[in-house]
Amino acid sequence: MPLPSAAAARYTFVVRRTLRRSPPTGPSTAVDIGWATAQGSRATNEDRVAVGDAWVALSDGIGGYRGGARAAQLAVDAVAAVLSPPGRPDDGPPAERVGGAVTHANAVVRAARAGEDGVARMGATLTVGADAGDGRWLVTNLGDSPAWLVRAGRLALLTEAHNLTGELVRSGTLDPAEAGRHPGRRVLLRAVGLEERPVPAHRFVRVAPGDHLVLASDGLTEGVGAASIAAALGGRTARVAARRLVEAALAGGARDNVTVVVVRVGSAPG
Repeated sequence: MPLPSAAAARYTFVVRRTLRRSPPTGPSTAVDIGWATAQGSRATNEDRVAVGDAWVALSDGIGGYRGGARAAQLAVDAVAAVLSPPGRPDDGPPAERVGGAVTHANAVVRAARAGEDGVARMGATLTVGADAGDGRWLVTNLGDSPAWLVRAGRLALLTEAHNLTGELVRSGTLDPAEAGRHPGRRVLLRAVGLEERPVPAHRFVRVAPGDHLVLASDGLTEGVGAASIAAALGGRTARVAARRLVEAALAGGARDNVTVVVVRVGSAPG
């Protein structure tokens, strides 16, 4: 699918990385990581990504306030500061280490809110995926940037949407089928920078060669559905799959920034 010409000048596509590292918590399968981002029709791109030896992080600056891009960059840089260099066995369980990275990101953004002019209300979502060893990955999130496990063409959502719509769905007040159209999806209740002690969601998932983990900003789901996400992954490197998903979202009418990170479990095809 060709990239829409109107967005071509605002498109960034990042060379994939194939990683074969065993974390200290146990043996790990090789992974192929790639990501892509597009500004879409927005004036700026406020999505940010960081990638390490056995982890990925995606942050989407909160729109409507100054400093969204700044908050997102601070968030992923803070995660990188905690998760790189690779941890040692005495760094504690993966949930504690990744949770510590999210807590550090929140503290950094809040300090910037208090100490920099004009950004007192800035914030960002944050979704982190980290190899926990023993055939497991940990996905942790604050905000509404989703992550999925994709296996044999089927998607399983791994994150919680920390917005008003997500809360209504979890409470049983709103039918999940109506969530994509509900105005509360734009109202964030939890995100980096908004609270002194935010509570992230954690999810461990077992992975096997051929599985994919997909992290995205919410612009992706403006333009594509579950079937398109699964179809873009089969038999492709993580780099190519991420680019195809961004292109599909733009072609499908996404107006927001669109960023996709793909982690393919097992060596890259071809």
